[in-house]
Amino acid sequence: MHRLFLFIGLLCFVYLSQAQPIKTSELYPFVQLQQGNFQEVLTYFETNNENHHNIDIFLAQAEAAYQLGLYEKALAYCREIEKIKVNASTSHQVKIYLKRNDYVYAQKLLLKNLQSTDKISLFDLFHDKAYEKMVNTSFLDSILKTNLYSATERQIYRAEQLFAEENFTEALFLVQEIISRNNNLHQAFYLHSKISTSLNDYKKALETINKAIEITKIPGDYFYHRAKLYDEMDDDASALADIEKAIYKKPYQVNFYLLKAKLLLEVGRYNESISLVDDLLLLMPQNTSLLIIKAKSLYHDNKLLEALTTINKSFEQKQLKEQYELRGDIYSATGTWEYAVSDYSMYLDINPFNGDIYAKKGYARLKTGDKEGACYDWKKGKRYGSIEAINYWQQYCP
Repeated sequence: MHRLFLFIGLLCFVYLSQAQPIKTSELYPFVQLQQGNFQEVLTYFETNNENHHNIDIFLAQAEAAYQLGLYEKALAYCREIEKIKVNASTSHQVKIYLKRNDYVYAQKLLLKNLQSTDKISLFDLFHDKAYEKMVNTSFLDSILKTNLYSATERQIYRAEQLFAEENFTEALFLVQEIISRNNNLHQAFYLHSKISTSLNDYKKALETINKAIEITKIPGDYFYHRAKLYDEMDDDASALADIEKAIYKKPYQVNFYLLKAKLLLEVGRYNESISLVDDLLLLMPQNTSLLIIKAKSLYHDNKLLEALTTINKSFEQKQLKEQYELRGDIYSATGTWEYAVSDYSMYLDINPFNGDIYAKKGYARLKTGDKEGACYDWKKGKRYGSIEAINYWQQYCP
């Protein structure tokens, strides 16, 4: 028995040692794909042959070739995908043959797809413009008269439509009805969680995504959704654990890494957050969100000059209230009170109802010698519910 446990432990060690995270630099072509730089995607893979038999990489190349109108090349990548997993590329092939106006092949491939585990959902079929040549055709009408799409799949499609139209109450009613008839549909629980999140019912959203994950632990998107939900609920440790799972499941999803960098900041792992952001900035040097995360990490790590340089750079692309608050905080921490007042004022120009910013601004004005102005700000801060403003008012404005 001891040898059996030792053997199992060894297998687990080997498995974990092989399941190494990808290098951040390997995200480069996926960033380019996201940004619409399709030729850059193909050029990258032509000169970098690592992970040659990875489905995600072949899918990225197939999509880039498709977007560039290189349909034969796109089909060649699809054939490579089929060698790894049968029918995994049929949804892409349908799009390619529709672009080539080869409706006979497109129809054959759609039938093949609908009988596979990688079935195109009804929502995607009717809402993805790449399939629009198939919509309102006698062929699709004949498909819809068969049982290739079940009654439940049709109801989920209707619920997804209502959700997309932001008709959350009706969508919720319908998805609850679906679950009452079959409580083993992870897709229905996932949709329920998304609807509940939109309705700010985080308790129900968490309960239903937990159920979806309990039924199937496969989709990385489910862990990503739950990570964002935990983040909203200020459970940063659970959020970080889930984003790690999401990245393990889908290592080439760029947005997953952005959330991870934010969560590392929020749990106080500032050096790790900065390190990850620096890697990502090599791929997305103008990304405002990344620069803000880095500036916050530097600020909390008391590296104020670097934080100021970084937040100033973030203003080159966008000007958000979050940036003005952080720069105001940095100026306050360095005793540059006049500049702090200016930035807090800029924040309040965007959102004049934040009592805590009035509290900060008032304190900065006090430090410049403007007690009357400080008391004016704290009075406003009290009006908008700031405990800090109340404390300052009681201390300095008797």
